[in-house]
Amino acid sequence: MPTFECQVELCGYKAYQKVHLERHLHRIHNILTKKKGVSSYGCFKCGKKFKNKQSLTYHVNIDCGTSKSYKCVFCNYLSKRSFSIKKHCLRVHPTEDIRGRIFYIKLKDDNASEKRRWSTYSSNVCSTCGKRFKSKPTLSYHIKVDCMKKKSFKCVFCDFYNKRPYEIKKHCYIKHPDQDLTTGSNLWTGKKSVFPYGLENLLRSVPDGQIVLMKKQGLDNPSRQKLVKIVIDNLLSAPSNKFPSVLLGAAEEIVELFPGERMESYYIPYANNKQNKSHPKGKLYSRYINSKRALTIAKAENASEDKGSRKSKASTVTENEMVSYNALLEPTNRDLNETLNHWRNTFKIRMLKLLSFDSQLDYFRTFPCLSQPFGYKMLENDFYMKYPKAREVSIHKTWPAIALAVVDVLRGKQTQAPDLYSMNIGVATLSLRVLPWLFTPVCLRNRESKKAYKLARTEMAERFILHVANPEDLDARLEERKKKLLDFNVKLQPLIVVVGPLEHPQAHYVVLDRQSYSFNDILTTLDVTFKVFHAMNLPFPAESKAMWQTIDQLVYKVSAHFDPASSVVLTEIEQKLKK
Repeated sequence: MPTFECQVELCGYKAYQKVHLERHLHRIHNILTKKKGVSSYGCFKCGKKFKNKQSLTYHVNIDCGTSKSYKCVFCNYLSKRSFSIKKHCLRVHPTEDIRGRIFYIKLKDDNASEKRRWSTYSSNVCSTCGKRFKSKPTLSYHIKVDCMKKKSFKCVFCDFYNKRPYEIKKHCYIKHPDQDLTTGSNLWTGKKSVFPYGLENLLRSVPDGQIVLMKKQGLDNPSRQKLVKIVIDNLLSAPSNKFPSVLLGAAEEIVELFPGERMESYYIPYANNKQNKSHPKGKLYSRYINSKRALTIAKAENASEDKGSRKSKASTVTENEMVSYNALLEPTNRDLNETLNHWRNTFKIRMLKLLSFDSQLDYFRTFPCLSQPFGYKMLENDFYMKYPKAREVSIHKTWPAIALAVVDVLRGKQTQAPDLYSMNIGVATLSLRVLPWLFTPVCLRNRESKKAYKLARTEMAERFILHVANPEDLDARLEERKKKLLDFNVKLQPLIVVVGPLEHPQAHYVVLDRQSYSFNDILTTLDVTFKVFHAMNLPFPAESKAMWQTIDQLVYKVSAHFDPASSVVLTEIEQKLKK
């Protein structure tokens, strides 16, 4: 039951809450039960005071300093807001039907330049015309609809053109109020062109098109062929065009520009009637099919030429190179310097062979010298042949500062690695051990079985650098990793392995297939692993791709492409390095 009752005689109003009763007394009986609040928030520009901070913020951002830029179309009433004009029309002009009509005019704001200071520093810039926009959606709309587009809509009452129909509608209400502007009446002519600047401008931009325009009153067959060629070439150059539906719009524009032409001559769309089915026809469609077929044939011929050129390159091998190549295929152990000479002489042949193998591991198993303890020297040589500038890079000089920056960045994060504050582990080992913790966990997917598995950060760290505390467990851990990779159809790739306690490691290995290369320190192991990836054109593993890309950008700088996920971490580390 309502517990709050109005005390005014003959009223009888009851409410469940006190605030509802107070509102009733104020609105119906003009009785104030509360004292008026004190205005404690003042505008620093105009001095106007407000009861709460929200009202002040709205006033400063929207209201203060702006002129009354909205005008009623029925009288001279001005306001700062469009909805106030609507309230005014409903109150003062109740006989006017404003549904579906433009009931206000937007006047020029004298302080527009002051209110739009964001336009001077906004990063949302159109690459074509240089205009700046406050938000990305506005920029996207400008690029799709507005930028460099032809004003294809024309007012039916005058020669006013615009890119948008609703602007024509506004124009008519302002400039032609005496005309019939009722809902449903056609106020503009024209529609969006399938060409960026319209068909006529396209024809004027090429010599053959200018010849076609000279015969506008009546085209002959050579002129029609030139016209169709220009139209199809332009439409094929835009990947966003959908064929053959775009041909209908092109045919309509041709008939509109050349009144003597017939629509059926240029394009007849597909018809799916129950009795008669007709396939697409017309000059435009025929030209499109022929051009598409010619492109397909040209691509096939180009591909065959590339294969032929590769064969010809492979066939132009000197006798000395063939002797060196055959020597590399022999299983006998050779001297390091002699093997390196043979390896350098056969670089071009081996790179062509590498492209012909289905798997890079087949290439690795082809040359017995790569299974020798010094085999990594061969792959290092290939890396330097591909990237000569990398010879000047020394990871032992550059990584100590990077290691401190990596540890410093992670200590400022909420997510902490288990070994982060260990004082007994070397800085180089510690930085590589905790580097995966700077990145978000990766989800591995198998396309065939559609299995998905999200890695934890500890698993990402183990797959980046495998730590085996007991040397006897090394073979079992490597076999376990091999099975996990097979579950997700991932081929075996180079892996860094640290054996023994992290404080005093017993050995460092680069494991590739069944071969292990041994090193004395973690940085040399990291350096060789990175070079093996690039020497054999091996992709980085999905679980450690971001880490390897970050190392590349910080140390080697051999690749210009990297994932956005690694760019954020890279920026944080570079900022620490600058400090």
